[in-house]
Amino acid sequence: MSHPATTILGALGCALAVLLAGCGAAHDAAPAAAEPAEAAAICQVRVAAIVEDALEVALPAAGTVAVAAPGIRVAAAPADCRVRAVLVAPGQVLAAGTTLVELEPGVEVLAQQVEAVAVQTAARRDLAQAQARLAAQLATRLELGQAQAALELAEVRVAAAAQRVAAVSALTCATACQVTRVAAQAGQQVPAGTVLVEMAIAGHLEVRLGLDPQQARAIAPGQRVLLRPARSPETPPLELTVAALAGQLTPETRLRDAVVAIPDGAGLVAGEYLTAELPLRAARALVVPRAALVQGDDGFAVFTVHDGKAARHVVTIAAETQSLAALAGAGLAVGNDVVVEGAAELTDGMAVAIVAADGRGADAKAGAEDKDAKDAKADKDAKDDKDAKDAKDDKDAKDPAK
Repeated sequence: MSHPATTILGALGCALAVLLAGCGAAHDAAPAAAEPAEAAAICQVRVAAIVEDALEVALPAAGTVAVAAPGIRVAAAPADCRVRAVLVAPGQVLAAGTTLVELEPGVEVLAQQVEAVAVQTAARRDLAQAQARLAAQLATRLELGQAQAALELAEVRVAAAAQRVAAVSALTCATACQVTRVAAQAGQQVPAGTVLVEMAIAGHLEVRLGLDPQQARAIAPGQRVLLRPARSPETPPLELTVAALAGQLTPETRLRDAVVAIPDGAGLVAGEYLTAELPLRAARALVVPRAALVQGDDGFAVFTVHDGKAARHVVTIAAETQSLAALAGAGLAVGNDVVVEGAAELTDGMAVAIVAADGRGADAKAGAEDKDAKDAKADKDAKDDKDAKDAKDDKDAKDPAK
């Protein structure tokens, strides 16, 4: 029978051994747990090579179609009148002699004609009386001459009033033109001189595109322009050229206008708002996908990858398109790998792993390439062996001694 003290000491020794064994296991497991954490700190990224190119960028602009001063024509009311019918609409192209509006004489014009006829009737009566009195020796020849002169003046006024009434019937265009504005409405009463229709002579429509003065320095007459109506931006653009550049800034906008002549048949009308793009080719520079740009407190930057580490470069953007950016920055060169996916997660000096286009890591890709190379070499060796054996068999078959 064992002593109680001995039993207690044995139990304590077993417990201590278990505790020490547990600590050792935990100590051994610690590096293993640290390894996944260290692996997780490596950021997987996708890259693209930096190239040198000259981007074609589109300089945006906008303007309104207008009529150049030499091409403006108007049709105005010849006298007080009423608009009976409007026969044209803005944008309509007209041949010479086309009727624009139909008119009716106004109250004042008709009243002038009635008054002129009444004066003429009275003058005729006075002349007849003067002739009768002269025959009865009750009037002089001077009085007869005055009556004749009064009748002649009355007849001139009647003729003029008739002409005014006849003129207030219709307005026509004298030359081929395009209607730019219609100010008349059927039933409207208008005084003499009121402009009812505005027109542009063929070849005199233009659009003035407001450009920033700095950007305008890159533009010259002959520059290609793509125009689209703002109301239908999806339509194919109208490709024209800049005819001239304004010699001074527009006071209201402080912009410099580029003048573009609108050809006949373009389907545009005065007052229509257009958007424009002026394609410009920038100077050659380093070009990267726009996805590579990361914005920070110090401006835009990109990350390149060298020896498995990310390097941050602050850049200056020279030109941009929807998918590319031309830039300059210290430490950048043609052929560098620039991060295009995962850059937002990076910091300078962070460890990275490049992911291939098919989603495999660079190591896996290299391994696959090595396997492909080995397979290709094995295939070549097998083919060479087969060719050598076939050649030997042919030689043996031709040699009778064998």
